[in-house]
Amino acid sequence: MNTNKNEQILESILKDNPGSQVPQEVEARLRRHLKALRDRMEEPKGKELSATIRVLWRTFMKTKKTAFITASMIVIVALIVFQFIGNPVGPGLTFASVIEPILKAKTAAYDMVFGPDDGSRQAVHELVMNSRIRRQVAGSSAVTIIDLENRRVLFRNEANMEARYGYIDPKGMASGQNYPNGMVFSQNYLEELKNIILSLKDMPDFTVEELGRKQLDGREVIGFFASHPKLDITIWADVDTGLPVRIEYNVGTVHVTYKNMEFDLLMDEEMFSMEVPAGYMVQEPLTMDLQVTEENFIKGLRLIAEKLNHGLFPNDVSYESFSRWMTSGPINSQFDAMAKEEALAINLELIKFIRFTIFFPGEGKWTYRGNGVRLGEAESPIFWYKPEKSETYRVIYGDLHVENIAPEKLPQ
Repeated sequence: MNTNKNEQILESILKDNPGSQVPQEVEARLRRHLKALRDRMEEPKGKELSATIRVLWRTFMKTKKTAFITASMIVIVALIVFQFIGNPVGPGLTFASVIEPILKAKTAAYDMVFGPDDGSRQAVHELVMNSRIRRQVAGSSAVTIIDLENRRVLFRNEANMEARYGYIDPKGMASGQNYPNGMVFSQNYLEELKNIILSLKDMPDFTVEELGRKQLDGREVIGFFASHPKLDITIWADVDTGLPVRIEYNVGTVHVTYKNMEFDLLMDEEMFSMEVPAGYMVQEPLTMDLQVTEENFIKGLRLIAEKLNHGLFPNDVSYESFSRWMTSGPINSQFDAMAKEEALAINLELIKFIRFTIFFPGEGKWTYRGNGVRLGEAESPIFWYKPEKSETYRVIYGDLHVENIAPEKLPQ
């Protein structure tokens, strides 16, 4: 039977509707299943697949999304699929097959949550297309467009129609000290995830454990836990398509959740435009220094004590605690009372400050004892850590001077 004849038969099936209708959620799962098959046909190992599968994809996917599929269509799909390739993603799912879509993705959409995904934190929605990223916090009118290739950022506030360009200092584009073998961190979180996975999977102390199946957001998923002494990743993939739908990873003091993941979507390039829309007021540009240094950390400690916390150091310097404190009512009120440029300058300095503990440039773990300590207390050690390949620890005191201390002489 030739391709045209196959296509005519399938179109006829879609029009006739003989038998009971299938719920829309089943239709959605079938569409994802067919997309996985189509993607597989682009690989060398899938070239031998019959043209019948291609016809099935073309005919089915051009039907309106509002149309229901009949039970007879489900049966035909299943017969064709299993005739040519068997069960493509069922019990054969492996960690390697699940991470493949992440590594190959040209575009992606997902939500990110920093910290536990317990509903108390706002999600950051990201669209990624090649080296450009569109980022927006849920419920916010602020949109950030990042052009990594040219190291430029466009900040847009769609509520008050203001825009500002930022220029990323290339010295701070990579700071992978806390990752195994110096894995690179960039502002492209999808690329960061790819780098982490690629670096992990070839390491001798990398292990993968299958977590079994469970229900997640109305779909059946299978999980894998990948670990390394410095970080771990949990991936949940749809058992029907093999595509990741949720990823959680822990590195240092940071816990990040990626959810609602979709790959290789068609995206409008205008959504990533670095041009300021007509009618916007353009503010003075920024230079963004993203380096992770002890100097930036100490400067942030001083700013917090002098400007925001009545002479005291913060209760905690972990990312989760600091982000909750920064978005609390009292701190927001203080920023609202400042001139716009002063508030912006302090925020930029505090971003550099907290990056020190997020992307910690040392060995082992850092220790913080600054809770309740007032700026100027020279005898009170508030923070210490061991730099890489160092015999001694760096200890920061309440007046912000620093000493090199032997391990046996560290504060108890």
